[in-house]
Amino acid sequence: FENMNIWLSIAPSISWIIVIVGWLFVRHDNNTREDRKELRSLLDKIAVEIHELTQKANEYYLSNQDGQTPFKTADIKRRLWLLENRINLLKKYKTKFDNNQTYADFRSAISGNDFEKSDREALLPSNEIYQNMSLKAKDLIEYLENEFMLFYRIGANR
Repeated sequence: FENMNIWLSIAPSISWIIVIVGWLFVRHDNNTREDRKELRSLLDKIAVEIHELTQKANEYYLSNQDGQTPFKTADIKRRLWLLENRINLLKKYKTKFDNNQTYADFRSAISGNDFEKSDREALLPSNEIYQNMSLKAKDLIEYLENEFMLFYRIGANR
């Protein structure tokens, strides 16, 4: 009879414990989903920025030096800086978006070679620099997408 009284006294607490544990689980799941949505949106923006930056670099290398060249170089440098900052934002999601080498290779493909030389001439469309920029852009996007996939498909415990 005494065991029954103990059970009756703790039974209401058990239902509250189940409710609280369930609420914590749902809250965690919702937070994870929101983080995934924010990260997906940021990755989409980054991919667009990579494509736009590659296009601007293509236009830059296809043109001869003129009065607009300093503005074009400044625009490309600004876009590279903004892209780097966005990529650094990815680290807040506790992922391993820290492969700076992939970004460095992309940056080098865009702003390496004779990027700021005053005697630079327009490059022919058949020049390998265009293919290299596109390849490095693709590599960077693939790296970011793979990290996203691994993080959310395998789990956040990486």
